[in-house]
Order: sequence, then structure tokens, then C-alpha cells
Amino acid sequence: MSAWIKVEDKLPELGSWVLVHADGAMNGYGYSLKGEWSDWTHNNSGCHNINPSEITHWQEFPEAPK
Repeated sequence: MSAWIKVEDKLPELGSWVLVHADGAMNGYGYSLKGEWSDWTHNNSGCHNINPSEITHWQEFPEAPK
């Protein structure tokens, strides 16, 4: 069973950080308290690596190594 959740089925908790998938790319994104996607990284051109409007799936981050 896949841990990926379709954004059309369910969105993350407000204020949480999750792994997102869009058009073959993955990145960490925040889902703000306002219900908006928020990127934490930018590539060298200053553009977002993933267009938030193209996010199709998300999942919780795995537990950190011990």
C-alpha cells in the first residue's frame, strides 16, 4: 500500500511539513495555517522547484534516523 495521498482526497493538517509529488518531482513543502502550499527551497534561478498548483500527492515525512 502506498503512503501517497491524493490532494483531491485529503489535504495535510494545517501548519504541517510533508513530502509532495508533482509531475515526477518530489520536495518538502509546508501546508500553511492559511491552507496554502509553501516551498522551503529554491533552485539557483530563484524559481520554485515545484509549482504548488501542480502538486498531486503528498505524504508524511518518515521518522528521522536515530
